[in-house]
Amino acid sequence: MIGKLYYSHSTTRGSAEFTSLPFYDASIEWKRTEASTMSFKSPKKLEEADRIRYKNPIDSSKDFGGQIYKVKKNANQDYTYEVISYLRLYHDKVTCSFKNKTSSQILKKVLKMSKNNFVTSGIKDTKVFHSSLKWENTSIWDIAQQLCWLEHEAGYEVRCDVDANGTLLFNYLPKQQSGYSFSSVLDYEEEYDSSNIITQFSVNFQGKEISTATASKGIIAKWGYVSDAEDCQSESNSSSSDKSEKSEELKNDAMIQKYNIPSKIVNQALSIAKKGNSDYQNLKLFFNWVNKNISYVGYSNSKRGAVGCLNKRGGNCCDNANLLIGLARSIGIKSRYCHAKSGKGGHVYGEYYVNNKWLVVDTGTRSSTKYWGGHWNGFGGTKYRYDKLPF
Repeated sequence: MIGKLYYSHSTTRGSAEFTSLPFYDASIEWKRTEASTMSFKSPKKLEEADRIRYKNPIDSSKDFGGQIYKVKKNANQDYTYEVISYLRLYHDKVTCSFKNKTSSQILKKVLKMSKNNFVTSGIKDTKVFHSSLKWENTSIWDIAQQLCWLEHEAGYEVRCDVDANGTLLFNYLPKQQSGYSFSSVLDYEEEYDSSNIITQFSVNFQGKEISTATASKGIIAKWGYVSDAEDCQSESNSSSSDKSEKSEELKNDAMIQKYNIPSKIVNQALSIAKKGNSDYQNLKLFFNWVNKNISYVGYSNSKRGAVGCLNKRGGNCCDNANLLIGLARSIGIKSRYCHAKSGKGGHVYGEYYVNNKWLVVDTGTRSSTKYWGGHWNGFGGTKYRYDKLPF
């Protein structure tokens, strides 16, 4: 790894005196939604919680900043160090709500709520106003990612990152960069397992010991329910109070939280199911809507998720199932994934618990035929069932 490495014994926020550090066998594992990590060897003796800064001579966006969380003395009398980036600090959780605020206004206030004394200089003014947003026990990083998505939905692209100084960067990207023009640079998936970061370490920050929870793929970062005026528009001619009462009657908050169902899927489900009077009728409405509006696109495994399938109006069998199951779970219909597998391939569809039994529904087929009460049998019968799709 080319570049220069520096260290500081300071463990407090703000300016610190960094000294050049000899090193070798260095590598960085960059992660998009988790805290990135770095490892290196050096003859210099350092301590846990010492600050590390890596300067990339070619691309400053690849600079790295963080703190040492593990020290190992090697047989040849030098040391191996493990470092975690400052992104870990933004997994601090807050509970908050806002009305008629921009993304930048919200994020600045959220940072002020943290015990970590974050600076807000990296947050630039944004334009989109959000009518009502609420988060409960949600990490700051997850809130920032949700705000990125809402900006993206409104037609703006945002850079959201943590720099080598530990400052959260949140600002609009230009529509043209280095001779290349683009309309979209972000493709967020429907959920982030941002709690699954490096495990079982502690470092000192501002004189206090900070520890992470043990990582687990079963721990999904809890998302707050997002209610935005643009997403909540209804096609019904009924009054706004009638719409609100019907939405509250249909919406299943427990299942929304359990499966981290994005607000766009929830609001789509509510707009479709307002005409139904039972789970069976609502599921049939979802099935008919997906049949009419979502096409089949061939690729392997789940790549677009429910939101991507909805946005792009198409997906393979996995993402068709992601979308239909997301719609069903939004209003409390129990659902599960089914996997018919033969050889290296397979086919995914869903089962839905209505009228006191499991009903098979399959919208993700290569042909124009969709199946209500059955599935495309090109790969045989059901071999596996999942609560969450593992691929």
